[in-house]
Amino acid sequence: MDAENTTGENAQPEQERPRWQQIVFDDIFLILMLGLVVPTLFYLVWGLMDLASVPIYEP
Repeated sequence: MDAENTTGENAQPEQERPRWQQIVFDDIFLILMLGLVVPTLFYLVWGLMDLASVPIYEP
């Protein structure tokens, strides 16, 4: 009987999949991209909301 085929004490525990937060924090380029994209999106949304609040000119 092979030690690899048994499910006794020689069996390795199953690898737990890392959470998505750990995956994000482990990837430096993903952090850089998020650091550029998130403020840009907030700034664009803020600018569009500001433009929408400007009253229409009526002579």
